[in-house]
Amino acid sequence: MLDVARGSVVTELIGVVGFNWMLLDAEHAPNDAPLIPQHMALKDSVSAPVVRLQANDAVACTEHAQQLGCASPLCSLMVVKD
Repeated sequence: MLDVARGSVVTELIGVVGFNWMLLDAEHAPNDAPLIPQHMALKDSVSAPVVRLQANDAVACTEHAQQLGCASPLCSLMVVKD
């Protein structure tokens, strides 16, 4: 389930439905600031939050994921120097 809503109330309502996982998109949606409340809204839900972060650097992406406390970060567009 893709959650593009910018509020934790909508995230909590979708989490109650019972999806296995929910994608909180910060790459294609202006959704960076409310990720922590959305993540917290799913704490009592059966839906596992997968957070798609906006970063093209592996280190920045993992550090951001750790700051948010998300267990399932999704980091796309990794630029690796040879």
